[in-house]
Amino acid sequence: MALIYEQFRSSRSGKEDIHTRLMKKYKPIPNWWFHVTLLVSFLLALLLCTVMKDQVQMPWWGLIFAAGLALTFTLPISIITATTNQVIGTLIAGTVDVGVAWWLLGSVKNICKQDLLPENSPWTCPGDHVFFDASVIWGLVGPKRIFGTQGKYQKLNWFFLIGAVGPVVIWALQKVFPKQHWISLIHLPVLLGATASMPPASTVNFNSWIVVGTIFNYFVFKYRKNWWERYNYVLAAALDAGLAFMTVLIYFALLMEGKGIQWWGTDEHCPLAECPTAKGLIAEGCPVF
Repeated sequence: MALIYEQFRSSRSGKEDIHTRLMKKYKPIPNWWFHVTLLVSFLLALLLCTVMKDQVQMPWWGLIFAAGLALTFTLPISIITATTNQVIGTLIAGTVDVGVAWWLLGSVKNICKQDLLPENSPWTCPGDHVFFDASVIWGLVGPKRIFGTQGKYQKLNWFFLIGAVGPVVIWALQKVFPKQHWISLIHLPVLLGATASMPPASTVNFNSWIVVGTIFNYFVFKYRKNWWERYNYVLAAALDAGLAFMTVLIYFALLMEGKGIQWWGTDEHCPLAECPTAKGLIAEGCPVF
């Protein structure tokens, strides 16, 4: 809501930038284009929910509820998507993603079953396991038995308070020490928000982000700014594309033959992570609590 208000206020009182003045030379897109796109996409989604209900597994009223929820809470993200012309990219990526997912499910044997796959296989579906575990925690078991008075992790609730008070503490430190400009660079919502990716991200992922980000967004930006302006975001796209390409290459070259890869970083180095923590349960290779 704050983003919407700020954009509305700046559109009335802010100075037009060069891009806005240049775009005024072109005719604006008719509003009915957006209306037709919205209507067609909603009707197609509704059709999938009714015709392919066994595959989609979402009732028609669930789609309407999700659309209303998105309209209420994710409208700022939609504004960013609309103003950056990402509709075509979204259509292409959505089609390719679904096609690749169906191809992998039909071609990779024992996909998502870690105990039946070769060692360190990339096809363990960590993101899907996170959603499955979340559905068990919040649906089947219930948060009271995990994060509530009956749970083992009730102390984690203190982090709600830490997250709320933390930015206020940083703001107070800026006022008390105005000459310490580095304090203003601390952005707790960004730092703490990154932990939302863990799981499935591991400590190796975070260490890689920190190393690459520090080198290119601090040292290169500070001492080689011309290079940074020209190549930094190209490098970021290349790293993402290279990771995806190498994942597919390693699968076809090694994992299809049942040969796993074991090097530093491919293991979480936490052999007790899958051990039961309830009192009295006995499992081979695990301690008894």
